[in-house]
Amino acid sequence: MSTITKIILNVNQFSFRKLNCSIHLLLFLLLVSFLALTSGEIADSDEELLCRTCGHKVTTAEHLINKPSPVALSHHNDTILGKSAVLIQLFENALESRFELITVSKADVYKHGEASLDHTWYPGNAWRVTICPRCGMHLGWSFESGTSEKSSKKEIFYGLILEDLLHKDYVESLLLVPKSYK
Repeated sequence: MSTITKIILNVNQFSFRKLNCSIHLLLFLLLVSFLALTSGEIADSDEELLCRTCGHKVTTAEHLINKPSPVALSHHNDTILGKSAVLIQLFENALESRFELITVSKADVYKHGEASLDHTWYPGNAWRVTICPRCGMHLGWSFESGTSEKSSKKEIFYGLILEDLLHKDYVESLLLVPKSYK
């Protein structure tokens, strides 16, 4: 809960009759309430991808991007989170394991280890393993350009393993209690 919201709740506990508040104070409190609801906090969205293992929110539809790779074994487009023509690419690592990846500009994951250019799927971009910050499940890789000492700005995107993610609506449908049991 944000600090502004806590202040509003504390103010609301007092009786406005005892304080003899003016209309200006009431309007101010309404404005602050509105700003607290629309501030930088990320609002929940129905268009979210969650960790398949623990349900942690990993990314949203607004962060889906198409980042084609010249070393992908194959690729196709599909609709994901209501967004059409999302690029899904098949990759194979040095151990011959295969992964279908989607690319996103932002993900709530933990980047593990040092960035490496060895066997990268995106030439010029160093990779690191990414894991779920809640349960530690391997969710994909981060790719960063500008990893040389000369470059001060790193551009980062994420390749997420599609089969390790679930749509929020699907998860909620599994947890829905039928009306007959209520």
